[in-house]
Amino acid sequence: MPILGLQSSSLNISSQGMIKYPRRELGVWNVGRGTAVPEGASWIVATCADYGKPNQLTNPGFELEFLGWRLTAHGLNVSFPTGYVGKSLLLTSNVLGYQGGVFQYFPDIPPNTTFHFKAMVKTVDVESLKAVILYRDVYDAEKNWYGGHLTVIQGSSDWTLYETSFTTPDKITDVYVYPALVNNRGDVQIDETSLIIEGWQPPRIPVILNWYAFRPSLPIRTQEALTELEQGLKSITTDNFWGIISPVCEEIYRTHIDFNDDVDTTWFGERLLGYPKYLEENPGATQRAWQEEMYLRMIRGFYNYFSPLTKVGITWGIVNFIKQHYDFLILYPYTENLEYWLQQSKPYLSAVEEQFLKQKKFWILTRIWDYNKENWEREAIALEMKNCLDRNIVIMPYSSTLEEVWPLMLKAIQLYNSQVTYFENYIYGKNLLTDYIGKTYGWVQVSE
Repeated sequence: MPILGLQSSSLNISSQGMIKYPRRELGVWNVGRGTAVPEGASWIVATCADYGKPNQLTNPGFELEFLGWRLTAHGLNVSFPTGYVGKSLLLTSNVLGYQGGVFQYFPDIPPNTTFHFKAMVKTVDVESLKAVILYRDVYDAEKNWYGGHLTVIQGSSDWTLYETSFTTPDKITDVYVYPALVNNRGDVQIDETSLIIEGWQPPRIPVILNWYAFRPSLPIRTQEALTELEQGLKSITTDNFWGIISPVCEEIYRTHIDFNDDVDTTWFGERLLGYPKYLEENPGATQRAWQEEMYLRMIRGFYNYFSPLTKVGITWGIVNFIKQHYDFLILYPYTENLEYWLQQSKPYLSAVEEQFLKQKKFWILTRIWDYNKENWEREAIALEMKNCLDRNIVIMPYSSTLEEVWPLMLKAIQLYNSQVTYFENYIYGKNLLTDYIGKTYGWVQVSE
């Protein structure tokens, strides 16, 4: 039966047997800032461009304006004037009542984690300004709320350092931090923010950056969105990362290429055009031909910029015409059961092997989703583990499912190394990975 993954990330799981078999590489997919990584992992895919830095806030001084920040605004005017150091964020309200602010989000935070939070703040009183400084929302898995303000300012004040610390309660999963919220008329100017997660140190293993921290709304339609994403990606310190994942996925590449008709801009040195402008230069070109050409230019520009700095990868990796622009692949068919494996995942893996001979490969382990929960079987983990181990593909579960899945992965490696009989057909017996008894597959002790 399907089993939902647990959300705890506070792990200290033994990796017995891992040292003896160093070719069996395991990683963790989409590690958040502060997420614990289990012993035995040799790779990480992180979701924060500042992963590994002491300050866990992205773009903490607003030099890149909104990059990394999310805005909750109800009548606020937002600008980025000169501040305490370089640019700053200015929130201006001309009406009474709650107006909002900016925040950053930290998922998968273990309970009893201590945060040290600070910011430089300047206020100008218009009418009884109430600026809530250093605010945090904290939620547990049931979405119970533990939020509250930490400091309140009224009136006017010059640049002042505000700082506080707080520890997450039990069962916490999500933390939102706001340098300031505006509540009534007035100006709040914010700069030089910082958030330190106590006791957390990045593991000393290779880290791949997933571009999610800079993700715009898809599809990317406007020149402004393309420029914002390019600037954000160029701000990354690639020294922190073994590789970086391209911000456009192959399996849905056409949904990324839906530019407005007036687009005529550059992306990492490559010219991008709306379809009518492309037609002017390429009479008779179909919309599909335009989409493929624009996508090729996006991938090529990204690769040419980053390949001298770090390795460049892509998710899925099946479209033939641009395979020369990847150093590694992220693969994820999310096998549901044996039928799915034989009909979809196994042919998919064969196509990857045939088309991508030189690229290093990473495999996101199957998991239960809302769309597949009626069909998903935990025994499918064996199918993916066995075939990835055969090919020395790095296997990575989601960080949110580690507590349940990681022990199964280590057990799968032991079964693999012990050369236990393995089946890719149904057989009656005891499944040695999941302990299920009945009609099953994978590593099975056959019933007599």
